[in-house]
Amino acid sequence: MDAYACDVVAVLDALRVGSCVRVGHSVAGMVAALASIQAPSLFRKLVMLGASACYRNVGDYRGGFDPADIDRLIDSATHDYMQWTASFGQTVVSRPAQDPTVCEFVATLRAMRPDMALSLLLTILHSDVRSRLADVKVPAVILQTRQDAAVTCKAAEFLRDHLTGSALEILDASGHLPHMSAPETAIAALDRFL
Repeated sequence: MDAYACDVVAVLDALRVGSCVRVGHSVAGMVAALASIQAPSLFRKLVMLGASACYRNVGDYRGGFDPADIDRLIDSATHDYMQWTASFGQTVVSRPAQDPTVCEFVATLRAMRPDMALSLLLTILHSDVRSRLADVKVPAVILQTRQDAAVTCKAAEFLRDHLTGSALEILDASGHLPHMSAPETAIAALDRFL
């Protein structure tokens, strides 16, 4: 994750962006947070859509996935990647298989090499940046759907409670990809905070 954060800072430097509002979905929200620790002056605000500092249930922390859940996800993806993409797409988008948003997300997953997708999935599911949130000094807005199979509302509340000067809005939408499945809702929230 730190390598991705370095890439974000390098891209902003290369483009000569002096200051920006960084919108990051899911793990990209945490990458933005880590980038803001490296170069706080580059960021005026962070907007985190469906982000989580840790996707696992650890002690009292409810990130959403128990170890057995992670094992099942990985086993399923390893056994039959194409079938897994269809099932995972429905679960994450929170819509029926034939829904255009599900189809688009599944097509994106299928365009990836399975070994790369699994490596990325493992990286995300095993990431834990909770201990670094206190180092984020840039104001953050956390946007979270009311029902998300990948990120719990408790995880969003944890971000709000551990990011200084942050705000949390629960969107009237479901699924992990509201920018695709409920774009009007996501855009309205962005308008309120940008």
